[in-house]
Amino acid sequence: VAFELEGKRRVAFGTESSPDTTLGAAVAASAAVPMVFQPVAIDGHRYVDGGIASGTSADLVLGAPEPLDLVIVVAPMAADETRPEARFYEPLIDRLGHEALTAEREQVSAAWPATEFLLLRPDVRVLDQTRPNPLSTHAAVPAFLTTLQGMRHRLAADDVWPLLSKHLLAPGHH
Repeated sequence: VAFELEGKRRVAFGTESSPDTTLGAAVAASAAVPMVFQPVAIDGHRYVDGGIASGTSADLVLGAPEPLDLVIVVAPMAADETRPEARFYEPLIDRLGHEALTAEREQVSAAWPATEFLLLRPDVRVLDQTRPNPLSTHAAVPAFLTTLQGMRHRLAADDVWPLLSKHLLAPGHH
């Protein structure tokens, strides 16, 4: 997902309404953080990081032909915790992330009242790896490994397995 500057709209690459492009160009556009990276030109239009419009794009699930029973949302900009060494702007990032995520969840819930959500957010260990400098190439691998450990911990939580087994396992395999 990226944000098209000329049309001032969010674009989900790979959908019918998006331009044909390569995976590399789509990823570059999705990661083109304004004021850090140049916008990426695709089919005559300039694209920047999709986080400009949404930190999760969870509402895009509403494009599915039928309601979904479970939506798993990865919300890296909506942490529930603040790290002890947080820089002054980090709580603002998370507050804006929470507000956007809440609005998108409400939009999905209004359209599909029976839909349940599983939210995957960064814990303090992940924030320690990613927040000091989110664009650090030196932190990329440690941040990825810490994120995997954090997700493993979250997925092993007592409240998660019943939800996953309800939606993902065939009847009789709980």
